[in-house]
Amino acid sequence: MIYFYYATIFETIDKWLGLDSIVGFFNAVLFSLLTAMTMLTYIMGIMSDPGTVPLRYKDLENPDISLHEGKKNGESRFCMKCSRYRPPRAHHCSICNKCILRMDHHCIWLSNCVGHRNYKIFILVVMYAVATCCHATILLICAARDVFKTQQQTGEAYKISHITCGALLFPLTLVLTMLFLWHIYLALHNKTTIEHAQGVRERSLLDGVADAHRHPYDLGAYENFSLLFGRNAACWICPTKVDNGSGLHFRTTLDGTNSASSSSSM
Repeated sequence: MIYFYYATIFETIDKWLGLDSIVGFFNAVLFSLLTAMTMLTYIMGIMSDPGTVPLRYKDLENPDISLHEGKKNGESRFCMKCSRYRPPRAHHCSICNKCILRMDHHCIWLSNCVGHRNYKIFILVVMYAVATCCHATILLICAARDVFKTQQQTGEAYKISHITCGALLFPLTLVLTMLFLWHIYLALHNKTTIEHAQGVRERSLLDGVADAHRHPYDLGAYENFSLLFGRNAACWICPTKVDNGSGLHFRTTLDGTNSASSSSSM
């Protein structure tokens, strides 16, 4: 990050546009803000709590549940490693050695699990990293094209710095963009990475039967996104906390059906 910041500000913007020009100064300020937000959200992601299963949690919907009764996918509702009940969508992380609420995955870059309470901050880390990389990539491409056309580049170190930065920046931007789009897709469908993998596996076992695995937590794109990022759209890009419940129970597509059935029966 330090190298990219130096190369973008002093090797690209300063030598191409000039930091004393309006356009150069604006791009330098914008890139600095994006870099600062990337670092801020990254630190918050490292320090964030993904949400763990309470010590005294038990399934309140069915208190008489057997200790070894399985979920629909065959996974035990009782974690033998933690010796406690595990609510829906929670999974045991072997690295953190604890059960994480609505666990998505363990992020090695954050050295932290991504779960119910810090999924938004994880998305923001990737989003600001993508924005920073895309801005740097655009500046680098425009500067290289301008230098090629005008043939003003003469210093060997200047040329090597551009090649080195581009060789590192282009694949990083591509990977981060794909990761960001992937998690936006999951967020819009209210899925986790683990749940998506389970759905793919179940569909393959059922040999492609239509509607074999309909995700029960998919309430619609807007509702799904609001549950994760909050109702206030202005705060979606802000690293603020979201009141999205305890993470012990989640609304499902059956809730509306059950309510409608109860009303009609009355």
